[in-house]
Amino acid sequence: MKSLRWILMLVFTALILAGVQGGRAKAAIAPCDGKDENDPGHKWINMPDNGLAEEDKKLSRPATCTEDGVQYQSCGNSSAVDWDHFDLNDPNFGCGLRREVVIPATGHDYHKVTDATCKYPGKEWEECSKCGDKKNSKDVPATGQHKWDELERKEPTCTEAGYVIYICSGCKDQKKEELPATGHKWENYETIPASCTEPGKKHFRCTNAGCVAQKEERVDPTGHSWVADHKDATCTADGYDQKKCSVCGTTTDTKEIKAFGHDWKVGAHLDAKCTEDGYDEMICNRCGTEGPRNKIPATGHNWTKVETVPATCQNQGYTIYKCSNCGATENRDIVPKTDNHDLKESILKQPTCTADGEKLVYCTVCDYNEKVKIPATGHNWKSEVILKQPTCEEPGEEEMICTKCGTEGPRQAIPATGHNWDEGKVTKEAAVYVEGEITYTCKNDPSHTKVEKIPALPDENGNVTPPDPDGNGDGQDGQNGNGDGQDGNNGQDGTDGQNGQNGSDGKNSDGTLGNADGSNGNDSGTDKNGNGGNGSGNGNGSSGGSKKSSNLWLILLIIFLLLFGLAAVIILAVRKLKSQRD
Repeated sequence: MKSLRWILMLVFTALILAGVQGGRAKAAIAPCDGKDENDPGHKWINMPDNGLAEEDKKLSRPATCTEDGVQYQSCGNSSAVDWDHFDLNDPNFGCGLRREVVIPATGHDYHKVTDATCKYPGKEWEECSKCGDKKNSKDVPATGQHKWDELERKEPTCTEAGYVIYICSGCKDQKKEELPATGHKWENYETIPASCTEPGKKHFRCTNAGCVAQKEERVDPTGHSWVADHKDATCTADGYDQKKCSVCGTTTDTKEIKAFGHDWKVGAHLDAKCTEDGYDEMICNRCGTEGPRNKIPATGHNWTKVETVPATCQNQGYTIYKCSNCGATENRDIVPKTDNHDLKESILKQPTCTADGEKLVYCTVCDYNEKVKIPATGHNWKSEVILKQPTCEEPGEEEMICTKCGTEGPRQAIPATGHNWDEGKVTKEAAVYVEGEITYTCKNDPSHTKVEKIPALPDENGNVTPPDPDGNGDGQDGQNGNGDGQDGNNGQDGTDGQNGQNGSDGKNSDGTLGNADGSNGNDSGTDKNGNGGNGSGNGNGSSGGSKKSSNLWLILLIIFLLLFGLAAVIILAVRKLKSQRD
């Protein structure tokens, strides 16, 4: 009950305080009287159009240069005024009193304007910047001052001047101003240092945009920096006094100090043993170097008979001798075993795929016995699960299992199957001088293809490459009647030989059969090496063969070329028909 009483008291006190604050706020809404517009309590606010009646909107106007304006104001002595959603009857909108305020005319703002140019006279007048009113117009002469605007510009470079061309916006006169060359801005991007005797270099490049100029400057040799250099002589090495360059290591004025040689004495001794040599080890008294060892030969054993061991079925018999100096023993006077063992086996542990077994081998006569390892049998693997099928290019994978113990074995690669190409399809027909293409598709995976070339078709002369327009082939020799085909070497692409047919001009030489030799140059010229091949033919002017024989060879050559071309056409037709069937 006490807590409830305290709560009620707190609520009652809060209500009282809220009422007091509300009364104060209401009294602050409109401290003005709402009647006298000169009351200093009013807070006058310019009313927007949405706060005016229609007739007031027509009367409200801004001030101009020559006429007063009218502005309506309302008392908005309140912090709750919302001009977008206000209500004049709202008690929060001040006292609601309105008034009309006259805004004085602003007056003109005149400034001088002229249409005269640099070359031509015109008018000058005063014009208001607000309403555009003009006055005091008069004639004025040409200004004589150009108004230059930039028309064209060429920026200067390191070595060449630039320019700017200006045009007058009034009279269209032009002028050109030169922009001097900027000169190079050198940057040392690499330095090759000078040595004591060799000069160095400094490489510079221009860093101005668009300039690629470079230059090189020589760096003089530094010269040697000599310091004294001394090395003491030792037993085995010479010493010296000399001058040495502290920079590059070059030496001069060297004076040699001869080595002293070793001063040997006995440093260590090891007595000789029965089977091992002893030694006296020498050491240098000056530098401590270990020198040569002087060998002391081994003494050899001093044997004495100690014991005789009889032979058994397991072991040989022998006599034991012992050295009285070092205690070493040696078996001599060997007696063969009496007989072979009568051996039997007993399995102690059966072998598995991975673990060895064990058996006991023993002699039934003597106490000989020996445990012998039985090797593990090893797994017998077979394929259990195909994890990945092989493809044309990638191997597959299978999981192995042992048929004896069921152990899962290592995963094993299945070799890739390799491609199974189809018969191919001509994708680009061969033409004269142009190779074609045939595309093969793998029957296993159609996404795998390969492309092979189809030989270009020969022209009417049997050439598979275009003739050389220079015509400097084997025909030249045909003209001289000595057509041995050697000039076929001029066939850069092996096609110059075709032009050898023009060797018929050779009829004007001393050998009238030069034409035949030139035509044979055609056969050899088609050889890609253009080496003339068999260009000697039968047309050697010096051979004295008849013109009739040369014509016969030419006819045979033409028949051969026609048959060759016919065969090529038939082959292409068969391939095309086959590809259409596929």
